Amino acid sequence: MSRRRSGFTLIELLVVIAIIAILASILFPVFARAREKARQSACLANVKQILLALDMYAQDYDETYPPGYTPFQDEPNWRDFVAPYMKNKQILVCPSQKKDRPASYGLTYAVQKKSIGSWDDPSSVVAIGESVGFQEKYWGVLPLSADPATSSNAYIDPRHNSGLNIGFADGHAKWRAKDATENPDIIWE
Repeated sequence: MSRRRSGFTLIELLVVIAIIAILASILFPVFARAREKARQSACLANVKQILLALDMYAQDYDETYPPGYTPFQDEPNWRDFVAPYMKNKQILVCPSQKKDRPASYGLTYAVQKKSIGSWDDPSSVVAIGESVGFQEKYWGVLPLSADPATSSNAYIDPRHNSGLNIGFADGHAKWRAKDATENPDIIWE
Protein backbone atom coordinates (compact mmCIF):
# COMPACT_ATOMS: atom_id res chain seq x y z
CA MET A 1 0.00 0.00 0.00
CA SER A 2 1.44 3.38 -0.93
CA ARG A 3 1.23 6.37 1.33
CA ARG A 4 0.31 9.74 -0.05
CA ARG A 5 2.59 12.63 0.77
CA SER A 6 0.80 15.39 2.68
CA GLY A 7 3.44 18.12 3.03
CA PHE A 8 6.59 19.68 1.66
CA THR A 9 10.03 18.35 2.22
CA LEU A 10 12.68 20.44 3.88
CA ILE A 11 14.55 20.87 0.59
CA GLU A 12 11.41 22.15 -1.16
CA LEU A 13 10.81 24.69 1.61
CA LEU A 14 14.43 25.89 1.49
CA VAL A 15 14.25 26.32 -2.30
CA VAL A 16 11.07 28.40 -1.99
CA ILE A 17 12.61 30.55 0.75
CA ALA A 18 15.75 31.06 -1.35
CA ILE A 19 13.68 32.14 -4.37
CA ILE A 20 11.70 34.60 -2.23
CA ALA A 21 14.95 36.02 -0.77
CA ILE A 22 16.43 36.50 -4.25
CA LEU A 23 13.27 38.22 -5.51
CA ALA A 24 13.18 40.47 -2.44
CA SER A 25 16.83 41.47 -2.88
CA ILE A 26 16.05 42.43 -6.49
CA LEU A 27 12.76 44.21 -5.87
CA PHE A 28 13.40 46.19 -2.66
CA PRO A 29 15.94 48.56 -4.28
CA VAL A 30 13.56 49.07 -7.20
CA PHE A 31 10.75 49.96 -4.80
CA ALA A 32 13.04 52.34 -2.89
CA ARG A 33 14.02 54.13 -6.12
CA ALA A 34 10.37 54.36 -7.16
CA ARG A 35 9.43 55.82 -3.77
CA GLU A 36 12.24 58.39 -4.05
CA LYS A 37 11.15 59.24 -7.59
CA ALA A 38 7.66 59.97 -6.23
CA ARG A 39 9.16 62.22 -3.54
CA GLN A 40 11.23 63.94 -6.23
CA SER A 41 8.06 64.67 -8.21
CA ALA A 42 6.31 66.05 -5.12
CA CYS A 43 9.34 68.23 -4.40
CA LEU A 44 9.37 69.52 -7.98
CA ALA A 45 5.72 70.50 -7.54
CA ASN A 46 6.71 72.32 -4.32
CA VAL A 47 9.40 74.25 -6.20
CA LYS A 48 6.87 75.26 -8.88
CA GLN A 49 4.41 76.46 -6.22
CA ILE A 50 7.13 78.46 -4.47
CA LEU A 51 8.09 80.05 -7.80
CA LEU A 52 4.45 81.05 -8.31
CA ALA A 53 4.35 82.57 -4.82
CA LEU A 54 7.58 84.47 -5.55
CA ASP A 55 6.11 85.79 -8.80
CA MET A 56 2.91 86.88 -7.06
CA TYR A 57 4.96 88.64 -4.40
CA ALA A 58 7.01 90.36 -7.10
CA GLN A 59 3.86 91.53 -8.91
CA ASP A 60 2.66 93.21 -5.72
CA TYR A 61 6.02 94.82 -4.89
CA ASP A 62 7.08 96.66 -8.05
CA GLU A 63 8.23 93.48 -9.79
CA THR A 64 10.97 92.92 -7.21
CA TYR A 65 11.78 89.65 -5.48
CA PRO A 66 11.92 89.55 -1.67
CA PRO A 67 15.13 89.83 0.32
CA GLY A 68 16.73 86.54 1.28
CA TYR A 69 18.30 85.93 4.65
CA THR A 70 18.90 88.65 7.14
CA PRO A 71 21.76 88.70 9.62
CA PHE A 72 19.31 88.81 12.52
CA GLN A 73 17.09 85.88 13.36
CA ASP A 74 14.18 88.01 14.52
CA GLU A 75 13.93 89.74 11.12
CA PRO A 76 11.79 88.15 8.42
CA ASN A 77 13.36 86.19 5.56
CA TRP A 78 12.03 85.40 2.09
CA ARG A 79 9.74 82.61 3.39
CA ASP A 80 7.96 85.11 5.63
CA PHE A 81 7.44 87.50 2.73
CA VAL A 82 5.93 84.91 0.37
CA ALA A 83 3.88 83.05 3.02
CA PRO A 84 0.70 85.09 2.32
CA TYR A 85 0.85 83.89 -1.30
CA MET A 86 0.82 80.21 -0.31
CA LYS A 87 -2.26 78.24 0.59
CA ASN A 88 -0.21 75.74 2.56
CA LYS A 89 3.21 76.35 4.10
CA GLN A 90 3.91 72.61 3.84
CA ILE A 91 5.23 73.27 0.31
CA LEU A 92 8.31 74.74 2.01
CA VAL A 93 9.29 71.26 3.22
CA CYS A 94 10.75 68.71 0.84
CA PRO A 95 9.34 65.19 1.35
CA SER A 96 12.90 63.78 1.38
CA GLN A 97 14.40 66.35 3.73
CA LYS A 98 16.26 64.98 6.70
CA LYS A 99 14.69 66.07 9.96
CA ASP A 100 17.89 67.69 11.29
CA ARG A 101 18.14 70.18 8.41
CA PRO A 102 16.80 73.67 9.09
CA ALA A 103 15.46 74.50 5.62
CA SER A 104 14.40 72.68 2.47
CA TYR A 105 14.73 75.40 -0.14
CA GLY A 106 16.91 78.44 -0.50
CA LEU A 107 16.46 81.65 -2.47
CA THR A 108 19.61 82.38 -4.43
CA TYR A 109 21.52 85.63 -4.24
CA ALA A 110 20.91 86.14 -7.96
CA VAL A 111 17.25 87.07 -7.38
CA GLN A 112 17.16 88.55 -3.87
CA LYS A 113 15.84 92.14 -4.02
CA LYS A 114 16.19 92.07 -7.83
CA SER A 115 13.65 93.26 -10.36
CA ILE A 116 12.03 90.74 -12.70
CA GLY A 117 13.44 92.71 -15.65
CA SER A 118 17.02 92.55 -14.33
CA TRP A 119 18.06 89.64 -16.53
CA ASP A 120 18.38 89.31 -20.27
CA ASP A 121 17.53 85.61 -20.04
CA PRO A 122 15.54 84.76 -16.88
CA SER A 123 15.37 81.11 -17.96
CA SER A 124 19.07 80.81 -17.11
CA VAL A 125 18.90 82.45 -13.67
CA VAL A 126 18.47 80.04 -10.78
CA ALA A 127 15.95 81.50 -8.34
CA ILE A 128 15.44 78.70 -5.86
CA GLY A 129 16.91 75.31 -5.12
CA GLU A 130 17.05 72.57 -2.56
CA SER A 131 19.57 73.76 -0.05
CA VAL A 132 21.03 73.22 3.36
CA GLY A 133 21.31 75.75 6.15
CA PHE A 134 24.46 77.77 6.44
CA GLN A 135 25.67 75.79 9.48
CA GLU A 136 25.22 72.46 7.70
CA LYS A 137 27.72 70.50 5.64
CA TYR A 138 27.94 72.00 2.16
CA TRP A 139 27.45 69.50 -0.63
CA GLY A 140 28.37 71.76 -3.51
CA VAL A 141 27.87 75.16 -5.03
CA LEU A 142 25.05 75.91 -7.42
CA PRO A 143 26.32 78.37 -10.05
CA LEU A 144 23.95 81.27 -10.56
CA SER A 145 25.09 82.32 -14.01
CA ALA A 146 27.30 81.08 -16.79
CA ASP A 147 29.58 84.05 -16.07
CA PRO A 148 31.74 83.30 -13.01
CA ALA A 149 32.06 87.03 -12.30
CA THR A 150 28.32 87.31 -11.57
CA SER A 151 27.92 83.92 -9.94
CA SER A 152 27.39 83.61 -6.21
CA ASN A 153 26.94 80.70 -3.86
CA ALA A 154 23.86 78.75 -2.93
CA TYR A 155 24.61 75.60 -0.99
CA ILE A 156 22.84 72.64 -2.50
CA ASP A 157 21.54 69.41 -1.04
CA PRO A 158 21.14 66.66 -3.66
CA ARG A 159 18.34 64.71 -1.95
CA HIS A 160 16.72 62.99 -4.91
CA ASN A 161 18.61 60.20 -6.66
CA SER A 162 21.92 62.12 -6.48
CA GLY A 163 20.34 65.32 -7.76
CA LEU A 164 18.11 68.20 -6.77
CA ASN A 165 15.19 70.28 -7.99
CA ILE A 166 15.89 73.87 -8.96
CA GLY A 167 13.60 76.66 -10.08
CA PHE A 168 14.46 79.44 -12.50
CA ALA A 169 13.49 83.11 -12.56
CA ASP A 170 11.19 82.60 -15.55
CA GLY A 171 9.06 80.17 -13.51
CA HIS A 172 10.15 76.77 -14.80
CA ALA A 173 11.64 74.08 -12.57
CA LYS A 174 13.82 71.07 -13.33
CA TRP A 175 15.60 68.21 -11.63
CA ARG A 176 19.34 68.25 -12.17
CA ALA A 177 22.04 65.78 -11.24
CA LYS A 178 24.51 67.12 -8.68
CA ASP A 179 27.35 66.93 -11.21
CA ALA A 180 25.34 69.00 -13.70
CA THR A 181 24.78 71.78 -11.17
CA GLU A 182 28.51 72.28 -10.81
CA ASN A 183 28.93 72.79 -14.57
CA PRO A 184 27.14 75.90 -15.87
CA ASP A 185 27.33 74.66 -19.45
CA ILE A 186 25.08 71.74 -18.55
CA ILE A 187 22.64 73.67 -16.36
CA TRP A 188 21.96 76.39 -18.91
CA GLU A 189 20.83 74.19 -21.79
